[in-house]
Amino acid sequence: MSQNILRPFVTLFVAAIYALSLANIEVILGVSESDIKDRLNYLNYFFVHVSLIESLSQGNIISFFASEPAFSFLWVLLSRLVSDESLALSILIFSSALVAAFVIMERRDVPFLWKVLILVFPWFLVNYIMTLRQGVAIAVLLYSHFYLTGRWKWIAYAVTPLIHYSFFLVLGVLILSNVLSASKVTNAVRLVALNGLVLWLSSLILAVVNGWIPTPVMEFESLVLGYADKVAGGFGFGILYWGGVLTLMLASERDFIKNNLASIFAITLYLCGALFFSPMSRVLQSFSPIILLVGFQLTGYRLVAFKGLLLLHVIYFFATSLYEGGPSGMLVEVG
Repeated sequence: MSQNILRPFVTLFVAAIYALSLANIEVILGVSESDIKDRLNYLNYFFVHVSLIESLSQGNIISFFASEPAFSFLWVLLSRLVSDESLALSILIFSSALVAAFVIMERRDVPFLWKVLILVFPWFLVNYIMTLRQGVAIAVLLYSHFYLTGRWKWIAYAVTPLIHYSFFLVLGVLILSNVLSASKVTNAVRLVALNGLVLWLSSLILAVVNGWIPTPVMEFESLVLGYADKVAGGFGFGILYWGGVLTLMLASERDFIKNNLASIFAITLYLCGALFFSPMSRVLQSFSPIILLVGFQLTGYRLVAFKGLLLLHVIYFFATSLYEGGPSGMLVEVG
């Protein structure tokens, strides 16, 4: 009985230590804030967010929703609370990482040490060091996924694209997966439909990136132009890892596949899209903590293999960090 009472406090303590460490990551790594990728952009954003909101109010409704207004409003709120941009950024990192870590550490069906591995999993860790807007959106996604139900869950889901644009695709994956899961068809039909959607969406993105289809919103056009140079093929460690995880999930029981179509959809979308549009990894990056938690629902040899892949990925990540001056070159600029 006493253990059940203490459990939330222990979980909160661990999550707070984790969040506090990330909020002070430059001290831990022994680098300056300018050495961390995109950190200066966020610090500069602190001074221009009000003007950005004013410009958003002058555009059309599509442009407004495509410009991540919720994150701008969050910065306005922080600027009212503190005047120092570094402190504001630390508060942002700490609060979002605290929520995300608490949700993960509260999952009772995952052993403690494996939850710690999820917290340092590179696809998750990067969101609270470099891609901070996405980290805030992931915290909202995790909380709503595990603690909210009904309309409130979907309202919270709908807020996430207003924090980071990649969640428009995440929201689409959640909606389509929910429709397919609720439909009275076999898993084979669900998977065929899922793959058809993936191929259609991948083709659409490829057409937009190559300029075959004009984008109606200026922000989307800027996004496409900014990522045009990233259109490339090739297989990396990430594709091999997630391909292995997808194989294990597809080899699982019928109920597992039906209940976890969103995770399967996200991995499939990444494996198809990342071949010609590397930013597609942002969608999987957003889903990664949910996918990893879902993976512990696997059984038998599939669970053993999943744990082995997770451990291998974390070891690979930190081993390469020793030779590249920062976590796989993602988090810290190498001079």
